[in-house]
Amino acid sequence: AETPGFAARFDSATLYNAADLRAIDSYPDRRTGATMVYLAQRHAGIEVYGAVQPVAVLPSGKTHGLAPRRFVRGLAQRVNATEPRLGPSAAVSSAEAHVRAFMSAATSEPEIATRTDAPNEGASAAPVAYDATEPRLVYEPLADGSLRLAWSTTLTTETGVAQMWAVRVDALTG
Repeated sequence: AETPGFAARFDSATLYNAADLRAIDSYPDRRTGATMVYLAQRHAGIEVYGAVQPVAVLPSGKTHGLAPRRFVRGLAQRVNATEPRLGPSAAVSSAEAHVRAFMSAATSEPEIATRTDAPNEGASAAPVAYDATEPRLVYEPLADGSLRLAWSTTLTTETGVAQMWAVRVDALTG
């Protein structure tokens, strides 16, 4: 979604390039008359994970919320790559392997309330099968300020205890 004139005001009001922003959602606020716009920062069409900033565009065209603390300055200089070496299916396999390794390394099992009316009670435990959302490329912000190209996916399971894992896998190394 585009907001007419907004990009020029954003460029002049901040040190961020409006070409690196994309409106991912918007809705009118009936109480104030403002339009709430949610901007995501991206580079080469790939979003920066977690870099979403709400902005209110008033009927007069003025904006509020231009303190984009979640955005990365100098975006183009901080990314490590724009093309993945690892494909999406390999990324899902890597994500599953990391989750399985994490779960097997857990030192204590969570306490789970058992149901006496549970079906298949006493059946042997089957391996956990994960369903994955379609992986998408993102930039993962790191503590040193750099951005790593990564595949983002969510793994879920209904086997045993329901689980949901939001996972980002390095798109170069897995």
